Amino acid sequence: MLLTVTGRGSGTERTFPVRYAESGGDLFVYVGVSPEKRWWRNVVGGAPARIVLGGRRLAATAETIEDPAERARALSAWLTRFPAAARKLRVSRSDGGGTLTSSRGPPKTS
Repeated sequence: MLLTVTGRGSGTERTFPVRYAESGGDLFVYVGVSPEKRWWRNVVGGAPARIVLGGRRLAATAETIEDPAERARALSAWLTRFPAAARKLRVSRSDGGGTLTSSRGPPKTS
């Protein structure tokens, strides 16, 4: 998927190729090593975005996830799509699918 966001300070549009997971019609992007990446800060509090997915161009609202329950839903969708990510994120599914446990708190997702 391609994600386009506008810089809050610069006003410059930037497009990034990102991996995504889907759940209930929502698309989730996990920002690995988030302190080193800055683009996601442009969507804190919500921001207009554009995505290209499957050849379709779509308008969207991008935002960071602050609610713990919503973070868990996003992480569950992410691990369903990318199961190998569990080891890197140091999380596991204790009941074979639904319950997530973490050794370091929830990661930032957007």
